[in-house]
Amino acid sequence: MANLPELKINISEEDIREVTRLSSLNYGPGEIAVCLGYPKKTFKRLALDPNTEIGKAYLKGRLDSKIDADDSLYKEMLKGNVTATQTHIKRSETLDFENAKAQIFDL
Repeated sequence: MANLPELKINISEEDIREVTRLSSLNYGPGEIAVCLGYPKKTFKRLALDPNTEIGKAYLKGRLDSKIDADDSLYKEMLKGNVTATQTHIKRSETLDFENAKAQIFDL
């Protein structure tokens, strides 16, 4: 297989922070590339690679958003909200299944 050229974009710290913010708002890599004025194809490949600076910022934003949502869900669950409790249990079961699958298949 031929070696692919190294993908690189010179990106400012300000734009890295914006990648994190926009991804936390559920914008995809292509949309973020357009908003920030970067080549869409290259930016998308970098954003989906968690070993790149852009990829780390993108993943951090996605996780920050998920953490905020999970915190809100947990607070509602503690208040006795039945729907929140059911959602929490379902997410927990799904995560347990995914973890077991990863362990079995060495993912």
